Amino acid sequence: LGFAWYMQQKLALDPYFLTTLGILAGLMNNIVPVILAAVWYHQDPSKKNKILYFAVYRVRVILVEGILVLQDERLRDMMDIKIYVEADADERILRRALRDMEERGRDLRGIIDQYLTTVKPMHYLYVEPTRAKADIVINSGRNDVAFDMVRAKILQLLSEEDG
Repeated sequence: LGFAWYMQQKLALDPYFLTTLGILAGLMNNIVPVILAAVWYHQDPSKKNKILYFAVYRVRVILVEGILVLQDERLRDMMDIKIYVEADADERILRRALRDMEERGRDLRGIIDQYLTTVKPMHYLYVEPTRAKADIVINSGRNDVAFDMVRAKILQLLSEEDG
């Protein structure tokens, strides 16, 4: 939700996404809009665009997930904690290959070609540089210390709001 690629150009942030986060975080007026969101269905092209409506209210904790969420300065400025989850290149290609073959019916040759010509270069061009914008960098494996740090920070933010 919220992001669109424009042919090897910088990430474009959907204005609805940023507005919704501002409202949820209480950074904007007490207006409760209905937000329009397009959802992409990989398995069924006939359901390519589905319109969903959400009523949004202020919440105490917001988790924003995505490979490019640290790229936009406006979005980073709204975050109390910025986390970059790092995955090895071999892990990324293996997960992608399994997903694309099992869920999308793609052949391995096409997956490899796309990965080498598009996905890998775009990762190093757009995703990897956002690592430096993070407060915490953790690996994608089980990392109990990192998870405990994040949980402690969230609990601290919640207790500060209560007090």
